[in-house]
Amino acid sequence: MKHLFTRGFTPTPEQAEILSSRAKRAARLVWGFTLIEVVIYAGILIIISSSVISFTVWMVRAQGNLERQGQSMLEGERALAAISREVYGAVELYEPTSVLNSAEGQLSLRTTREVPPGEPFSYVDIFLCQNQVCVKREGQEVAVVTSQDVSVESLVFRRTGERSFQIVLVIEETELQSTFAMRAL
Repeated sequence: MKHLFTRGFTPTPEQAEILSSRAKRAARLVWGFTLIEVVIYAGILIIISSSVISFTVWMVRAQGNLERQGQSMLEGERALAAISREVYGAVELYEPTSVLNSAEGQLSLRTTREVPPGEPFSYVDIFLCQNQVCVKREGQEVAVVTSQDVSVESLVFRRTGERSFQIVLVIEETELQSTFAMRAL
Protein backbone atom coordinates (compact mmCIF):
# COMPACT_ATOMS: atom_id res chain seq x y z
CA MET A 1 0.00 0.00 0.00
CA LYS A 2 2.96 2.23 0.40
CA HIS A 3 3.38 2.53 -3.37
CA LEU A 4 -0.32 2.99 -4.05
CA PHE A 5 -0.07 6.60 -5.24
CA THR A 6 3.00 6.35 -7.38
CA ARG A 7 2.79 6.67 -11.16
CA GLY A 8 2.48 3.59 -13.20
CA PHE A 9 1.13 1.57 -10.30
CA THR A 10 -1.16 -1.30 -11.16
CA PRO A 11 -3.07 -2.59 -8.15
CA THR A 12 -3.41 -6.24 -7.41
CA PRO A 13 -6.96 -7.66 -7.45
CA GLU A 14 -7.19 -7.42 -3.65
CA GLN A 15 -5.99 -3.83 -3.73
CA ALA A 16 -8.44 -3.03 -6.55
CA GLU A 17 -11.30 -4.42 -4.48
CA ILE A 18 -10.28 -2.32 -1.46
CA LEU A 19 -10.01 0.77 -3.66
CA SER A 20 -13.39 -0.01 -5.23
CA SER A 21 -15.17 -0.39 -1.85
CA ARG A 22 -13.56 2.82 -0.55
CA ALA A 23 -14.64 4.68 -3.68
CA LYS A 24 -18.20 3.39 -3.32
CA ARG A 25 -18.31 4.46 0.32
CA ALA A 26 -16.91 7.87 -0.52
CA ALA A 27 -19.38 8.28 -3.40
CA ARG A 28 -22.30 7.32 -1.16
CA LEU A 29 -21.23 9.91 1.42
CA VAL A 30 -20.90 12.57 -1.24
CA TRP A 31 -23.97 11.83 -3.36
CA GLY A 32 -26.89 11.36 -0.93
CA PHE A 33 -28.57 9.99 2.15
CA THR A 34 -29.63 6.53 3.13
CA LEU A 35 -33.33 5.79 3.55
CA ILE A 36 -32.94 5.61 7.33
CA GLU A 37 -31.39 9.07 7.41
CA VAL A 38 -34.26 10.49 5.37
CA VAL A 39 -36.85 8.89 7.69
CA ILE A 40 -35.06 10.22 10.79
CA TYR A 41 -34.81 13.74 9.32
CA ALA A 42 -38.48 13.66 8.31
CA GLY A 43 -39.46 12.53 11.83
CA ILE A 44 -37.46 15.32 13.43
CA LEU A 45 -38.99 17.85 11.02
CA ILE A 46 -42.51 16.62 11.84
CA ILE A 47 -41.87 16.86 15.59
CA ILE A 48 -40.48 20.38 15.32
CA SER A 49 -43.28 21.51 12.97
CA SER A 50 -46.03 20.12 15.18
CA SER A 51 -44.47 21.79 18.22
CA VAL A 52 -44.33 25.15 16.45
CA ILE A 53 -47.92 24.80 15.19
CA SER A 54 -49.20 23.76 18.64
CA PHE A 55 -47.44 26.71 20.26
CA THR A 56 -48.87 29.11 17.66
CA VAL A 57 -52.43 27.78 18.17
CA TRP A 58 -51.99 28.07 21.95
CA MET A 59 -50.79 31.67 21.61
CA VAL A 60 -53.75 32.63 19.42
CA ARG A 61 -56.20 31.09 21.92
CA ALA A 62 -54.45 32.78 24.86
CA GLN A 63 -54.67 36.13 23.06
CA GLY A 64 -58.39 35.61 22.46
CA ASN A 65 -58.94 34.72 26.12
CA LEU A 66 -57.06 37.81 27.26
CA GLU A 67 -59.12 40.01 24.96
CA ARG A 68 -62.38 38.49 26.28
CA GLN A 69 -61.24 38.95 29.88
CA GLY A 70 -60.29 42.55 29.16
CA GLN A 71 -63.69 43.19 27.60
CA SER A 72 -65.39 41.56 30.59
CA MET A 73 -63.38 43.70 33.02
CA LEU A 74 -64.17 46.87 31.10
CA GLU A 75 -67.89 46.09 30.97
CA GLY A 76 -67.90 45.12 34.64
CA GLU A 77 -66.20 48.35 35.68
CA ARG A 78 -68.66 50.31 33.56
CA ALA A 79 -71.63 48.51 35.14
CA LEU A 80 -70.26 48.98 38.67
CA ALA A 81 -69.74 52.69 38.00
CA ALA A 82 -73.37 53.04 36.86
CA ILE A 83 -74.60 51.11 39.90
CA SER A 84 -72.45 53.19 42.25
CA ARG A 85 -73.93 56.41 40.86
CA GLU A 86 -77.42 55.09 41.55
CA VAL A 87 -76.57 53.84 45.05
CA TYR A 88 -74.83 57.08 45.98
CA GLY A 89 -77.81 59.09 44.77
CA ALA A 90 -80.29 56.99 46.76
CA VAL A 91 -81.75 57.98 50.10
CA GLU A 92 -82.89 54.50 51.16
CA LEU A 93 -83.34 50.89 50.13
CA TYR A 94 -86.86 49.97 49.02
CA GLU A 95 -87.05 46.52 50.60
CA PRO A 96 -90.41 45.23 49.23
CA THR A 97 -88.98 44.81 45.69
CA SER A 98 -85.28 44.28 46.47
CA VAL A 99 -83.83 40.78 46.09
CA LEU A 100 -80.64 40.51 48.14
CA ASN A 101 -78.14 37.61 48.38
CA SER A 102 -79.30 36.00 45.13
CA ALA A 103 -77.46 35.37 41.84
CA GLU A 104 -80.27 37.19 40.04
CA GLY A 105 -80.53 39.99 42.54
CA GLN A 106 -82.44 43.22 42.31
CA LEU A 107 -81.69 46.41 44.15
CA SER A 108 -84.60 48.84 44.47
CA LEU A 109 -83.74 52.28 45.73
CA ARG A 110 -85.67 55.38 46.69
CA THR A 111 -83.93 58.38 45.16
CA THR A 112 -84.24 62.12 44.73
CA ARG A 113 -82.58 62.02 41.29
CA GLU A 114 -84.75 62.49 38.20
CA VAL A 115 -87.97 62.81 40.21
CA PRO A 116 -91.22 62.95 38.22
CA PRO A 117 -93.04 66.29 38.44
CA GLY A 118 -95.12 66.65 41.60
CA GLU A 119 -93.45 63.75 43.41
CA PRO A 120 -91.05 64.07 46.38
CA PHE A 121 -88.93 61.11 45.26
CA SER A 122 -88.74 58.34 42.68
CA TYR A 123 -87.60 54.73 42.51
CA VAL A 124 -84.85 53.06 40.56
CA ASP A 125 -84.37 49.31 40.12
CA ILE A 126 -81.06 47.66 39.21
CA PHE A 127 -81.40 44.07 38.09
CA LEU A 128 -80.29 41.32 35.72
CA CYS A 129 -82.30 41.05 32.49
CA GLN A 130 -81.41 38.53 29.77
CA ASN A 131 -77.76 38.28 30.91
CA GLN A 132 -77.35 42.06 30.99
CA VAL A 133 -77.32 44.58 33.84
CA CYS A 134 -80.35 46.83 33.53
CA VAL A 135 -81.56 49.98 35.26
CA LYS A 136 -85.25 50.93 35.38
CA ARG A 137 -86.26 54.35 36.61
CA GLU A 138 -89.81 55.18 37.53
CA GLY A 139 -91.68 56.38 34.43
CA GLN A 140 -88.85 55.45 32.03
CA GLU A 141 -87.92 52.52 29.84
CA VAL A 142 -85.43 49.87 30.94
CA ALA A 143 -81.84 50.94 30.17
CA VAL A 144 -79.25 48.24 29.50
CA VAL A 145 -75.94 49.11 31.18
CA THR A 146 -73.69 46.36 29.79
CA SER A 147 -72.81 45.63 26.18
CA GLN A 148 -74.50 42.90 24.15
CA ASP A 149 -70.99 41.47 23.56
CA VAL A 150 -70.68 40.13 27.12
CA SER A 151 -72.89 37.86 29.18
CA VAL A 152 -73.51 38.65 32.84
CA GLU A 153 -73.70 35.39 34.76
CA SER A 154 -74.76 36.77 38.13
CA LEU A 155 -75.50 39.99 39.97
CA VAL A 156 -75.56 39.70 43.75
CA PHE A 157 -76.40 42.51 46.16
CA ARG A 158 -75.46 42.06 49.83
CA ARG A 159 -76.24 44.51 52.58
CA THR A 160 -73.07 45.28 54.55
CA GLY A 161 -74.45 48.04 56.74
CA GLU A 162 -77.44 50.27 57.25
CA ARG A 163 -76.61 52.34 54.17
CA SER A 164 -74.01 50.27 52.29
CA PHE A 165 -74.05 47.34 49.87
CA GLN A 166 -71.57 44.89 48.44
CA ILE A 167 -72.12 44.15 44.78
CA VAL A 168 -70.71 40.98 43.22
CA LEU A 169 -70.86 40.99 39.44
CA VAL A 170 -69.74 37.95 37.42
CA ILE A 171 -69.24 38.51 33.71
CA GLU A 172 -68.11 35.48 31.69
CA GLU A 173 -66.17 33.92 34.58
CA THR A 174 -64.63 37.27 35.59
CA GLU A 175 -65.74 38.27 39.08
CA LEU A 176 -65.79 41.90 40.16
CA GLN A 177 -66.69 43.06 43.66
CA SER A 178 -67.26 46.46 45.08
CA THR A 179 -68.89 48.04 48.11
CA PHE A 180 -70.94 51.24 47.83
CA ALA A 181 -72.72 53.43 50.34
CA MET A 182 -75.78 55.61 49.93
CA ARG A 183 -75.30 59.30 50.54
CA ALA A 184 -76.01 60.67 53.97
CA LEU A 185 -79.34 62.42 54.48
